[in-house]
Amino acid sequence: AHPGVRDVCVAGRADEEWGELVVAYVVPDDPASPPGLAELRSFARDRLGPAKAPRLVVHVATIPRTASGKAVRRLLEAQPSVDER
Repeated sequence: AHPGVRDVCVAGRADEEWGELVVAYVVPDDPASPPGLAELRSFARDRLGPAKAPRLVVHVATIPRTASGKAVRRLLEAQPSVDER
């Protein structure tokens, strides 16, 4: 629902300290000025709660999807990221 996000997929990533981090793979609406981590965390906290807010944002060109439209999370790790914060 964020105005600067065209598409998004959220997945977990292994983390030594926390066990798992919430990672948002974001296709920005305007690649020249993508929304940052602080902006997206604040937006998500207001709607979902602090535990579900992303700890990391990875800007990608596209979200890989199956023929039925489901995001293929395992391919997101292999996809080149445009920006990682």
